[in-house]
Amino acid sequence: MSTSAEIWTYTLSRNGDTRIPALLKPNSFEDIAQSVVATMRVLCCHRDTIAETEFYRPVYTVEIDRNLFDLFFNSPAGYRAAYFYSPGNGVDANALLMRSAASRLIEHSAQSKSELPPDFVQESLATPSSKAWLTECGKELDSRCAEVSGVPRQQDIERSQTADGKPPRI
Repeated sequence: MSTSAEIWTYTLSRNGDTRIPALLKPNSFEDIAQSVVATMRVLCCHRDTIAETEFYRPVYTVEIDRNLFDLFFNSPAGYRAAYFYSPGNGVDANALLMRSAASRLIEHSAQSKSELPPDFVQESLATPSSKAWLTECGKELDSRCAEVSGVPRQQDIERSQTADGKPPRI
C-alpha cells in the first residue's frame, strides 16, 4: 500500500509537537499491524447479537500501547489513512490486520468463556465485514467483559481515553 504524508493531513488538538513527528516517520501498514498483533493484550471476547435478528458475531476488546494506537489510527501509513487513500487500500489493510490477528484471537476465544466455536470465530474474522475500531461512547465494552477480564467500567474507559498513560482499547 502506498501512502503520502503530503496528502494525509490533520490538526492535532493535543501534543502535536511530539505526536506529529512520530506519526510522520516512514512506516508501512504491514509493520504497524505486525506491532499491534505482537503487543496486543486480548482482554475479552464475547458473542454480540445483532438487534432483532438471529445473527451474531464475536467481538473482541484488545489493549495496545498509546503511541502504537496513535500510529495505527492516525499516521499516514495507518488504518484510517488506508481508507482515505482508497476504499481498496482500506479493505486490504483491514484484511491484513484480521489475517495477522486471527490466530491470537482464536486462541483467546478457546481459552475464554466466550462459548464461541473456534471454527465460527475463524470464519467471522476472515469475512470482509470484520474490522477493528476504537472503543467509543455508545459502543462500550460489554458488561460481561468486565466480569471475565477485569476491564474497567464505562466511566473508567472514558477517563482512559483522555488521561495520559492509560492504554487505549480497540
